[in-house]
Amino acid sequence: MAILVLSPMQRLSAQEGKQINGRATLDKQSNRQAAQRTPEQLRSQLDSLYTELEATVNFVSAYAIGRNSFQKMGFDGGMPDVMSALTTSRKQWEGMSDNSLLAVSNGIPNAADLDRITVSLQKMRVDPDFLAALNRVEKSFNSESGRNLREAGNSRSAPSAPEFIKPVCHFDNLLNYPSAKDLSIAKAFAFIAEIVFLLVPAEVEIPIIGVEAPNPVRIALAIAWGVLEAISLGLDQARSEGVYCQTLALNIQGALTNDAKFNVSVMLPRDAGGFADFLKEMVTAAIQNATTNNIPLQCAQTRLNEANNFYNQGKWVDAYKKYRAAYQNIGASDCL
Repeated sequence: MAILVLSPMQRLSAQEGKQINGRATLDKQSNRQAAQRTPEQLRSQLDSLYTELEATVNFVSAYAIGRNSFQKMGFDGGMPDVMSALTTSRKQWEGMSDNSLLAVSNGIPNAADLDRITVSLQKMRVDPDFLAALNRVEKSFNSESGRNLREAGNSRSAPSAPEFIKPVCHFDNLLNYPSAKDLSIAKAFAFIAEIVFLLVPAEVEIPIIGVEAPNPVRIALAIAWGVLEAISLGLDQARSEGVYCQTLALNIQGALTNDAKFNVSVMLPRDAGGFADFLKEMVTAAIQNATTNNIPLQCAQTRLNEANNFYNQGKWVDAYKKYRAAYQNIGASDCL
C-alpha cells in the first residue's frame, strides 16, 4: 500500500530533483529530540499535522489554482486523490505499534519543525494578507491569459515561445495585482514546508518486516510543499503580468498625451507588431472610470465610438487619432 501512495508523488520528486534525497537527513539535534518523544507525543503531533493538511487541501481546492496544483503533482483525480493519499499514509503510522513508531521516529521531523508546518498550514487559511494575495492570483489564473498560458505551456519571457500570449491587463485598476509583499508571504509558507520536507528521509526502516519503505510523513509533507509552491509560482506569474501591464499603460499614456509625434508601435494592431488593442482597452477603461467617478467626459464617448469604427475597419491611423482625442477629452473644459 505504501508504494501505491508514493506513486503520485514520483512526478513531484522528478521535478524537484532526486539529488535532494541525499540531503534529506536529520541532524544530530533533531535525532535526539525525536528520540525523546513518547509514542503519545508523536501520535498527537502527527495527528495535528494531518488534520491541518486535510483542512488545507479542502481549503485550497476551492480555488482553481489549487485544483490545478493537485494535478501538477500527479493527482489527476484532484482533491479526492490527494485526500486518499493522505488517508493511506495516515493509516500507516496509526497502525504502527508504539515500539515500531519509536523505532522510525528518526524519520519524523522534530517537535519544533512539525509544529512550525502545522501552525503555518493553519495560519495560511486565515491570514488576511495571504487570502488577499490568493484572491488576486486566482483572478489572474482564471483570466484569458492565464488559461492561454496553461494550455500553451509557455510564457512571454520564454525564448522558445511560439507566439506572443496576450496578457489580460486590468486598465480599470492597475494596482489590483499581487505585490512583492504578497509574493513574499506565499514564498514564506512554501519555504517552511520545503525545509521540513527536506529534513525527512525518503524511506524508513519498518522493524516488523526489516526492510525500508516509503516514509508516509514525507509523502504528506510533499503534498503540503507542492500545494504552497504552486500558489507561490502562480503569484509570481500574476505579479510579472501586473508589472508588464503597468509599464505598458505608462507607455500608452505617453503616446496619448504627447502631441509632438505619433507612436507607430501603439498605432498598429498586435498582428502587425503593435499595441493598438491595448490602446483601445485602456481608453475604454479610462472613460468607464471617469463615468463612475463623475469626471466630465465632454465628447470623449463620441470620439471613442468613432475610434472603434475606424479600428474595426482596419484604419489604424484614423483610429489612433480618435483614441487620442477621446482620452484627452476626459476632464477637459470643452470638447477637443
